Amino acid sequence: MHSHQDDGNELFLENPDSNISRVKNRVLNGGDHIPQDDIIRRYYRSKNMFWNIYKDIVDSWSLYYNSDDIFEKIGNNDKILDEEKYKKFIGDIKCN
Repeated sequence: MHSHQDDGNELFLENPDSNISRVKNRVLNGGDHIPQDDIIRRYYRSKNMFWNIYKDIVDSWSLYYNSDDIFEKIGNNDKILDEEKYKKFIGDIKCN
């Protein structure tokens, strides 16, 4: 019998404006346009869903900051590695 472990990862950017800029750059390179209102809504919805739903249904989770074109691990279910960026992530989350 095999045991199975579910891991959850969340990537986040500094703010919705960072997402908007990335989408604009993708459009310039042939990517699809996404309305700004949708980008902003998805930014906050993704953070809220991860925090209020997904992290609680996986065996372990990790949080990564991706505004600097690198994946920087901010923390996981056991330890927060960068308190400042962690606070940026949770700062605008609406807890259930």
